[in-house]
Amino acid sequence: SSACQGHGVAINLVELTEGTFYQSYVLDHPYYKLRHFHDFSHHIQAITMITLLSRGRKGACVRTLGGSSTFCDSEVYLNYNPYHDERDGNMDLRSTEFPFEFLYPVGIISNHRGLAPLDTSKPFQSLPLAPDMTTEQFSTYGPYYTEHVKGYNSGEDIQSLAGAGWLPFVSGLRDKSDPLKNYTGYYINNCLNSGDGAIFRHFTNGTERLYMMDKTELVSIFASKQYISDNYVSLEEYTSNVHAFGCRSQYTDQWMKDNRIKSYFSACLTLTSMYQGGTLSL
Repeated sequence: SSACQGHGVAINLVELTEGTFYQSYVLDHPYYKLRHFHDFSHHIQAITMITLLSRGRKGACVRTLGGSSTFCDSEVYLNYNPYHDERDGNMDLRSTEFPFEFLYPVGIISNHRGLAPLDTSKPFQSLPLAPDMTTEQFSTYGPYYTEHVKGYNSGEDIQSLAGAGWLPFVSGLRDKSDPLKNYTGYYINNCLNSGDGAIFRHFTNGTERLYMMDKTELVSIFASKQYISDNYVSLEEYTSNVHAFGCRSQYTDQWMKDNRIKSYFSACLTLTSMYQGGTLSL
């Protein structure tokens, strides 16, 4: 909505891509955020522009925000396939026939598919995208792998993967036992029963700790009565200064309220099949 000198409108990508080749990518965006990481934002941008072209009125054109080039023919991009993204076992935008011309100013790309710059002595300077993918970090935690256990409860990880639906993209996966060590980006945490629970222990300065709390979402959590008692001070600080906890179970919600800690019942993230409130915008 910030495009077109402030006269743009928000785009519902589910509605825009309905019945198209790309709708599965949009509907399954938590999965593709975890699969493509930073490249997810590029794919969403390309899907949006191509779909606007193919579904727009005759003569309609699109332009990347911040760019000077206009694109008016969706037929040129028929070979683009965001699902086909492995080259020699690695994720690579080039293997998808990605329309690189959407990302770079005129004169930067030397051929139609944009595989090389005209001046090889200069690095690619892509057009600005929001959020800034070169500085902002958005993370959740990933599965814990070990060869020394016979069984493993993956329920916590499934909650965490579902939480990616609320991030614009995923820049990395954090170790759930110590997720904020050497990290100051945005973080979604869905479990308070693992580790010692003190996820903000690295931030001894009160101002820095509150800053990091403000960038951390504690949602769909499950905690025991003992955990709540043992960590009352940090739990109360977070809920008093940031926002209430979203609790996975009604029991956890009630235990929080019994201890005068702000909370609400949010249920499991995996039950929110359409990801209402999820972040999927340009």
